[in-house]
Amino acid sequence: MARNAMEEALTEQPEEVGEETAAADARKDLNVICDESIAEGYTRINVTGDTNFACFGYNFGTDLASMTELFGADKVFDAARQHFVVKLQQVTRPLVKKGLSPLSVRDQWKPGVKISTGNLDPEEVAKNFLAGMTKEQLEAMYADILASKA
Repeated sequence: MARNAMEEALTEQPEEVGEETAAADARKDLNVICDESIAEGYTRINVTGDTNFACFGYNFGTDLASMTELFGADKVFDAARQHFVVKLQQVTRPLVKKGLSPLSVRDQWKPGVKISTGNLDPEEVAKNFLAGMTKEQLEAMYADILASKA
């Protein structure tokens, strides 16, 4: 379906009243616009708000080449970079909490690759933990450890 045909389909009123439209009529405060005829290359987009629900297709392309043709290489690259930054942040947080160093996560991570924490070196975990402490904190901890050994 061409973009203009898709836009026309979105502005037309549905001939049959479906469950979503009937629910909207029952509540009177909810507007429902839904296009169920999603063509190849179009991704279904659902949008909800306080008084509206809409679902429609948007053509993001079917592969990298078509996406680049639709939006331009710079936009595709920027979107990919933003996505990868968010993914790397999501991956890094729990791994650092488990004791992996941020630099180790950085060096191991590639989009789509799972990083294992199964074989963490206890010495590396301890060094990563201690690296964030001040000299005073380290001295106090060392004193506590020595006192517990006495």
